[in-house]
Amino acid sequence: MPKESNNPDYIFKDLFKNKELIIDLLKNIIDKDWVRDIDFDTLELLLAKWLPLKFLKILKKI
Repeated sequence: MPKESNNPDYIFKDLFKNKELIIDLLKNIIDKDWVRDIDFDTLELLLAKWLPLKFLKILKKI
């Protein structure tokens, strides 16, 4: 297993680069009112070297 796979940034970046998976997650698992307002046709991959700690904390709450 690559060393970077233990890094949460690597794991989340790998997960979130799959648009269909994210759409499915939001529509079928998150089930919040704000999900219905998302225009899934406008989703784009954002290339970043790291994820802010604030973002990781938000993900833990979902």
